[in-house]
Amino acid sequence: MEQKLNRKLRKGETVHHIDCDPTNDDINNLYVFQSKGMHTSSHCTIYKLTKSLLQENIIKFVDGKYERV
Repeated sequence: MEQKLNRKLRKGETVHHIDCDPTNDDINNLYVFQSKGMHTSSHCTIYKLTKSLLQENIIKFVDGKYERV
């Protein structure tokens, strides 16, 4: 990410993996949040989305995993 930005990450900046795969460091899969709090808020939206998908029976939780219905 520092190569794409052409600078070092600033204090507090956090790199986020868009596809939730921390091994996928493709530059198009990375996003820089200005703070850890903003990054945490982003992850909270994932949990809210998961809750909605469960309620709408689009996904379900089976044997320790989420899967598409």
